Amino acid sequence: MRTTNSTTTGGTVPELTTDTTSGAGTDGSPTLEQLERDVRALVPDLVGLSLCRSGPDGPVTLEATTRRVRLLDALQHLDGGPAPTRDRDVTISRARWPHLARGAAEAGVGSTRAATVCEGEVVVGEVHLYAAGDDPFAGVADDLEALFDEARLCTRVSAAPPSEDTPTQAAPRSLRGDGKVHRVIGQLSVRLGTDPIAAYDRLEASARRAGVGCEDLAAVLVDLRP
Repeated sequence: MRTTNSTTTGGTVPELTTDTTSGAGTDGSPTLEQLERDVRALVPDLVGLSLCRSGPDGPVTLEATTRRVRLLDALQHLDGGPAPTRDRDVTISRARWPHLARGAAEAGVGSTRAATVCEGEVVVGEVHLYAAGDDPFAGVADDLEALFDEARLCTRVSAAPPSEDTPTQAAPRSLRGDGKVHRVIGQLSVRLGTDPIAAYDRLEASARRAGVGCEDLAAVLVDLRP
């Protein structure tokens, strides 16, 4: 398993609530909450973590310790993430990751680390770690790698049931402008340099890959500070 680290810099992401979709692996691996406690013993400033499976369009969030973490994953997906690349450290700037950077700041997240989950030489998933502070993962990379290997995350990702890549029934485009979604589509299309329909599709896909509602992600974007 390989890990990379990046620092976030400066929306409102909802308060912490338990993500009821996280549970023990079928092979007896620890629950995500247990894994979070073990990681927090190494990284006291940990905010939360998620386990993702690699997909054709990027990572898909399988489990997360809180709903807030799922929404941070959604912001990563929206910005074309994950933010930490697998082969080098990067700084998450507002220019490159505008939504994640602001959402992370509102959530009290200063740094994020991605650990790839491999089956042999094939990357099958990744773990996203979110923590406060500028460099909370310093000196613990090897310990984190050993912890994740012991948790048998590769088996857990492979055993997870297939996720739905597309909604079974897409809402008619004439109905897609309701509520908070309508409020953010225009702004999002400008930021992404695309038309409103493509902006909606990007919003919907990012929310779906993170396992949150499109309206929930739109609500976060409405509250993001400029």
